[in-house]
Amino acid sequence: ALHAAVASGDVVDARELLELGANVNEPKSEEDSTTPLLVAAAKGNVEMVKLLIKSGANLDAQDDCDNNALHVACSKGHVNVVSRLIKAGCDVETRAGNGATALHLAARKGHDDVVELLLDSDMQIESLDGKGATPLHAACSGGYEDVVGLLLKRGANTAAVDAKGKTPRQIANKKGHDDCAKLI
Repeated sequence: ALHAAVASGDVVDARELLELGANVNEPKSEEDSTTPLLVAAAKGNVEMVKLLIKSGANLDAQDDCDNNALHVACSKGHVNVVSRLIKAGCDVETRAGNGATALHLAARKGHDDVVELLLDSDMQIESLDGKGATPLHAACSGGYEDVVGLLLKRGANTAAVDAKGKTPRQIANKKGHDDCAKLI
């Protein structure tokens, strides 16, 4: 019932269920470890996220792909949810199943506002994902000029090489993102 209330965005119903003793960290099912907080983060529902955190939601809970609420919110570009999770003490350096940090996920999807928030939270700009790529590689791969510019302004290493020996500029060129390549 709590999962249904969270999925539909019904904060009043969710609050009532929690007051009646619903488990704030209950997985969706035996086959799906998604918690209500991950659902609320994916939907970008800040009020629901606040309620779940206040009710004791586990900030580190992960889904079956090892994504936590911060990873999901960063990937979807929900900057207000990301901000709330960081304020609540979510570890910004945790890794998703593919080795990506929240910064990789936001850069890969072109969410410059989220990237800026994460950098302001002292995230490691040079962290490597499971393929040895930096967030700059991720932004270049997607062709996100604003994110590339922001990462460069914050001191991203343009000479970093991924596991295949490719620099961010080489990735941008290979993907046909000439404007990103010119920034580097």
